[in-house]
Amino acid sequence: MKKYKLFIVDDEKAILESLARLFRDHYTVITQDQPKKALSQLKRHPDIAVMMCDQRMPGLSGVDFLEQSQTLLPHAVRMLLTGYSDIEAAISAINRGHVFRYLTKPWNNDALLLEIKKAIEHYELESTLRLQNEKLKELDTAKNNFFMLIAHELKTPLTTILSFTDALLSKKDETPEDREKFLQRIQEGAQKLESISMQTLDLIEAQLGKLKLIRTSCDLKKILEAVFVKDHEQALEKKIAIDATHLKNMPLSADATLLNKAFDKLLAFSIIQAAPKTKIALDAKIDQHKIVVTVSYKGDTLTKKQSEKIFEPFMVIQDILTHKLGAGISLPWCRAIVKAHRGELTLKSSKSHGTTFYVTLPL
Repeated sequence: MKKYKLFIVDDEKAILESLARLFRDHYTVITQDQPKKALSQLKRHPDIAVMMCDQRMPGLSGVDFLEQSQTLLPHAVRMLLTGYSDIEAAISAINRGHVFRYLTKPWNNDALLLEIKKAIEHYELESTLRLQNEKLKELDTAKNNFFMLIAHELKTPLTTILSFTDALLSKKDETPEDREKFLQRIQEGAQKLESISMQTLDLIEAQLGKLKLIRTSCDLKKILEAVFVKDHEQALEKKIAIDATHLKNMPLSADATLLNKAFDKLLAFSIIQAAPKTKIALDAKIDQHKIVVTVSYKGDTLTKKQSEKIFEPFMVIQDILTHKLGAGISLPWCRAIVKAHRGELTLKSSKSHGTTFYVTLPL
């Protein structure tokens, strides 16, 4: 069971010793007999759950201390302990110090333990609500970013289709070569539109647990080699070499079409993120009863937060206007495909070793 931190401030050392003995079995107790030093001490303990202080102290009253502590620890629960029945102090504590309880000396040990227990419960409840609220705000922002990007991704090929269709139907003096080019652009736009739509629908089905696999006996090496061939031209544009020389035949039962799409997205992402004139390593090994595929590259390092968020649907972890990570669905979609195969998709990123995706698939 977690032992929460309890911070007690009182200029009477005997009082501090008594309270420390009372609470030490249940909480991590920190004491201070000088209120001004106590403010500096708060900076070293950002995880204090409850702070309790005396009202009448030299140099700084309890209410003043609690009021000033709000900027340092805004979420800690505050309690005022005093030997005086001072109604003005009580009112001031509530209004300025945001005090949870106003307690008087002498105290009853059982009653005081109960009050601290209530304060901890209040702290836990507030923490839970705060985390939920932050998560909701994060998801709301992610949703808005996603819709902004997906709208852009959909409108771009749609605009291409409409503009070249209009040019084709205008029946101006285009050459046969022009008309052939228009038809090619229309086809490219339609294919891109279909790809985005299918990815989005597949991701929704995967999130609902309804992604259907058509398993066949296939060879992982052939799947990865097909991805290598497809993305090779994109890599050449950045002068990136893809090393896939260590691949070996690895038969497995899987949906070859979906796995091909998943590895294609992983490799395409790696090419975009990799620094020019570097190398991407594509490898696969058998580890006991599973296959581990790795895709490694050197480029911008992903932070810990980015690494945690990158596989979440609708999350855009880079500049929304450049959106180097696409419409925020490619990598979540890849993970959904891998999970549907009872596998795992993770990554590690560091300045020294670069970024590596790990795809684990059961044999």
